[in-house]
Amino acid sequence: MGVFAEWQPAYAEAGLITLPLDEKKKGPPGWNKMGLPRSARLAADNDRCDIFGVLTGRGRRKGVQHPGVTVIDYDGTCEKSLADLIGIHGRPGALIRTASGKWHLYYRNSGERRKIRIHGRGKGDPLVDLCGFGGYVAAPPSRLGAGSYDFVEGCFDDIAHGNLPKLVGLRSDHYVNSVFNPLALQAEPDLSARNKTLFESALQFLAATPDLQAMSIHLDILNNDFPKSLPVSELDVVKANAWKKQVENRNGYAAPYTQLDNRTLDAITAHRNAKVFLSIFMHIKRHCGGRRIFFVANKMSRAIGCKDEVVSAARKFFEDIGAIVLVAEHTNTRPAVYRWSWVPEQTALEELLELDLSA
Repeated sequence: MGVFAEWQPAYAEAGLITLPLDEKKKGPPGWNKMGLPRSARLAADNDRCDIFGVLTGRGRRKGVQHPGVTVIDYDGTCEKSLADLIGIHGRPGALIRTASGKWHLYYRNSGERRKIRIHGRGKGDPLVDLCGFGGYVAAPPSRLGAGSYDFVEGCFDDIAHGNLPKLVGLRSDHYVNSVFNPLALQAEPDLSARNKTLFESALQFLAATPDLQAMSIHLDILNNDFPKSLPVSELDVVKANAWKKQVENRNGYAAPYTQLDNRTLDAITAHRNAKVFLSIFMHIKRHCGGRRIFFVANKMSRAIGCKDEVVSAARKFFEDIGAIVLVAEHTNTRPAVYRWSWVPEQTALEELLELDLSA
């Protein structure tokens, strides 16, 4: 018996779908619409296969509250670069050395999407991919050639039980949608609510990925998870209505930069000037949420309808709670420059240098 057939039941018990891979790490046709029963059938049909992948994203087995996995795929062997990645994104729950000596870092899925090359654009930069919803990675203990996928830190139980930390240090566009709850569709929904559930999921998906084909595949996967799937004709109507709202700019979820994490929201709403401070912070998020560095000038008060001193006090408060970080003090030619807490200091300084050179 091969590795795939031997380990597929263990992954299935955890609620994670596996699929056989060939030497080029390609999965079977239709892998992105696979469910656990088909995964089991593939294991039976590939009982001598020694390499397999696990679908990343949320868990798939009904009644199992596994959050799913997100994997940082570092296509390099430099341990210093690996340490830098861990410094940015946090210590993984499982660290895997691949068959070619490269690295996979496992985290709990919190709505991350699949995105290629999330770090480095220059020549010689390490290739780093984000494997969330819509992706898969070769899983341990697969064997490929003379090598194998091995645990360096953590173990299979950590993955199987969802005992993994949350991935940090990502941009808002690295998520399917920051309000999308990957556990929301785990429970078996009321059949009468299928249309609404799928419609809302489509709008949330389109807010971050405005692509009709990608949204269609996404809904096909979600629909297959219902105890009784929505008929194709009705599902097509849901897709069409969601796409119509998107192209007419009526998608209420299409504001990924104005989402707040709970810690920041709790801190602001507990302040005695919560109402105006929240307005100021939402204004910054709306206009600067997609940037790495940005200005927070007192003259913003004109847009908010408050005094300059209130913006200054709010800015100091946002610094104190760690929502924004000062990069450079104000000068005679520009206001103070800030970065979001998830942006590495070095990255912010490099962008500041480019900003000053272009001034």
